[in-house]
Amino acid sequence: MPETNLTIHWEFYRNGLPRLGIGGVGDLSFVSAQGEQTHYSNYIDMRPSDGEKLQTGDQIAVWIEGADLAGNVIQGDGTEDSPRYPLLEIIEFVPELSSWSITPISPEYGESVMLEAIFVNQGLRGGSINVTMVEQRDGDWLIHDSQTLNLTSL
Repeated sequence: MPETNLTIHWEFYRNGLPRLGIGGVGDLSFVSAQGEQTHYSNYIDMRPSDGEKLQTGDQIAVWIEGADLAGNVIQGDGTEDSPRYPLLEIIEFVPELSSWSITPISPEYGESVMLEAIFVNQGLRGGSINVTMVEQRDGDWLIHDSQTLNLTSL
């Protein structure tokens, strides 16, 4: 194989039908050649180009395009004629404010109040959110406190 990049293509399917124009193309950069093995690598953003989220049951087809040193087109599994359909598992961070309360409900002037907010992650990937306590006074927002919360996955 030459010490040049390969091209990777991907296409999304929903209900067995291609979502036309939603896939993409990227480069796999040459890394090294060791004996008969040639290694390529890259981080590729394969999110749908229309900005829509993937849904449960969506599929992805992936194939490589390139040529060897003699100019012969790559053939076999993982090429355009025989794309691979890897398992597509949607993993995302979905923080949600599940409830909040103020105690006491009707505080007297000068009385301390406790605000309690419960956040949960509905997604499969952990992440963090920043929660800030603010007060609006005379049209300005005053920050009282700010905390970063780390939410684990379900």
